[in-house]
Formats: sequence, structure tokens, C-alpha cells
Amino acid sequence: MIEQARIGGPVVLDLRELAFIDASDLGVLLRTAARARHDGIEFHLVPRERVRRLLELCGLTTQFGYLDSQPD
Repeated sequence: MIEQARIGGPVVLDLRELAFIDASDLGVLLRTAARARHDGIEFHLVPRERVRRLLELCGLTTQFGYLDSQPD
């Protein structure tokens, strides 16, 4: 994913169709966001409300940039 960003522009990960996310998936998102920050790449999530709520419960909302999505 981050390799594609080297072409130019931000990386936007659309999670609106995501039905399930677990701890290993959160780890992937956190590592990707950290690598993007390190490489100076904009990385944004478009989460559905369930995913946003999970990130809030885990205290992870500040780790990501967000683009607005429509409510579930």
C-alpha cells in the first residue's frame, strides 16, 4: 500500500465495507500509519461508524487522519 504512495498523492483506505476488524488488523493499520508518517506520506482512513467507535474504544483515534464518510 505505501509503495503505491511513492507514485504521488495521499493514500486513502476506504473501510466503509469492512464487516470485521480484529487486533491483528488494528496492528496493520497502526504500522501502516507509522510508516506513512515516517515517509512523509499522507494516510487517511474512511471508516464506517463501527470502525471509528472501535478506534475510540482502543484510544487510537489520534493515530490516523480521517476523511468523512456517510453514517452506517
